[in-house]
Amino acid sequence: VGSAVRMHRVYGEERTSCGFSSGGNPSKNAAKSWICSSPRAVSGGARGTALSALARLRFMRCACRATYNVVSIQGPPRRLSPPTMEALLAAHQPRRDERRVWVTLTFAQSSDGKIAGPGKTPLRLSGADSMVMTHRLRALHEGILVGIGTVLVDNPRLDVRLDAYHGPSPRPIVLDRHLRMPVTCRLLQRDPPARPLVLCAEPTASRDAWEARRRALEAAGAHVRAVDVDGPHLSILAQERIRSVMIEGGASVINSVLSSHAVVHKVVVTVSPSHVGEAGYGYAASALWNAPQLHQVATLRLGPDTIVVWDTTA
Repeated sequence: VGSAVRMHRVYGEERTSCGFSSGGNPSKNAAKSWICSSPRAVSGGARGTALSALARLRFMRCACRATYNVVSIQGPPRRLSPPTMEALLAAHQPRRDERRVWVTLTFAQSSDGKIAGPGKTPLRLSGADSMVMTHRLRALHEGILVGIGTVLVDNPRLDVRLDAYHGPSPRPIVLDRHLRMPVTCRLLQRDPPARPLVLCAEPTASRDAWEARRRALEAAGAHVRAVDVDGPHLSILAQERIRSVMIEGGASVINSVLSSHAVVHKVVVTVSPSHVGEAGYGYAASALWNAPQLHQVATLRLGPDTIVVWDTTA
């Protein structure tokens, strides 16, 4: 597993498919695929066939200097991923742990590994079924964390929007180093009030201007705390009685979490079939695929999307 060849199991299919490009442009041969089983799950002639298929992938990569992403690979029945959204959520929901805050990192990416458009502009990548899963995952967490860039560009509510759901939404947590969050943003207009937790740095210039912004945000319903924004924030969340947090982005926060090897229990990635292109904004994919503490444990097809789950508790 790595940046050259990536494998994961998808429920209900026995296909290893490969999309590749040279110089960032889709190849005319990008639709080629090989049918095989996981080499660790078979024996004898089947093992030889599987290994031969993977060997061809490696050979072609060396010959063409292209990058190959294996989209799916099927294991034996005992290793199948959960067949439903309900089973996946039940298996990977937060667990109560009095010693530390439960952390789930979740985001959507395109088939070519992009999580935003040019200049980090937001993209709608998740399909309808995947969006339902995201909102159900939100409902399982006590807090939801984003960076200030997401607030300024998307102006999200970060609540749970599901038919017939009347439970609580997670408390918003915003990483806002310079206290730029607008008092008119949707997070401060939720009903009932969300009382977002805004984590900022101590002022380095005019303290009077910083204090004025802090007072305005708190008057609008926010709770502002000055912290070491480059350090861990889990103890602060525990002090706020937030025992589980879902990190949704944006792009800078995702990169920071993956690159810093911060304490993450689950990583849930929605892989969209859409292709964004070289101008799109990617993320530290190698940090995810090669992280020694993360183990890929499940995949699930939801409409056109593929949900992939990594776990540090396996």
